[in-house]
Amino acid sequence: MDSDIPYEELRNDRLPWGYWLVADEDGVYNKFLDDEGKAWSSVREALWIGRLGMPRVHVKDMNLALEFLASVLAVIDRRTIGVEERVHSVFAKDWGMDRFYAMWLIQQRLIAPQSVSGLTLDCPLTPEGLAILVMLASTRSIKDSPLPLGMSWIRARRGLDHGVDRKAILDLVERQEAFARRLDYRLVRCELHKSPAVKMIGIDTRPSVPRSRTVWSMVHTDEYARDRFYLWAHERIDRWEQWGRLARDDGAHALTSHLLGLRFCDERIAAG
Repeated sequence: MDSDIPYEELRNDRLPWGYWLVADEDGVYNKFLDDEGKAWSSVREALWIGRLGMPRVHVKDMNLALEFLASVLAVIDRRTIGVEERVHSVFAKDWGMDRFYAMWLIQQRLIAPQSVSGLTLDCPLTPEGLAILVMLASTRSIKDSPLPLGMSWIRARRGLDHGVDRKAILDLVERQEAFARRLDYRLVRCELHKSPAVKMIGIDTRPSVPRSRTVWSMVHTDEYARDRFYLWAHERIDRWEQWGRLARDDGAHALTSHLLGLRFCDERIAAG
C-alpha cells in the first residue's frame, strides 16, 4: 500500500482488513493471495509480515503478538468493549513501554496523534487501525476466543507464566493444599499487603488456648512465582515440620536463609 495515500482512500474501511485477499487452493495448502500475487498462509500472516513488516516467527508467537495488538486497539477504541478502561494500565504504568508502543502504532498508522507531542495510547484509531481490529477480532482461535479482547486478555497474560496452562497449575496447587491441611506445620498461599505470598502456619506452643499462628512468610512477584515456589516446597513436604520449628525457634530470617541455601547450594558455578 502506498504510504502517502490514506487507507480509506484505497480500501473500503467499513470492511475488515484483508477483505481483498483471494483464497487460492493448490491442492496441498490453502493460500491467500494479495494484490501483488504474494501468497500467505492466513490473513493474519498477511498482516503480520506483509503489512506490519514483522519477521517470520512461529505461528504461536505471531498470534500472541497479534492478540496483544488487538487488545491494545480494543482498549483504545473503547466503544468495541463497552466499558471505560484506563489505557495506561495496559503496560502497568511502564512509561517506557507505553511510549514506545504508542510510537510504533503511530509509525504503522494505526493510531492518529492529536499533536506533535501526542505520543500516547489515548490517541484515536485510524480507519485502518479499526479495520485491523475488526479482522483480528473475527479471526481469533477457539482457544483465545473465550477471553474478551482488551484488559481481560492482557491481565490474563501477565506474569511469569504468561497465562499458559494457568487452570492446570491452579488445580494442582489446590490439590496439594488440600493434602497439607492435616499437618502441624504447613505452607499456605495467601495475600500480604495486596501481594501474592506464602506463609508457614504452625502450632502455637505458648501456655494458652491451643491455636495456630504464622511463623514465617514470603511475598512474591506474582501469582505464578508464588505457586511455583509452593510446588517446589511441596516436593519437600517431609521437611515442613523441621522448617516450621526452625522459624519458630530461630526466627523467620533463619528459615529464609535455609531455603535459599537449599535452592542454590547444589548448583555448579559457571567459571567460563
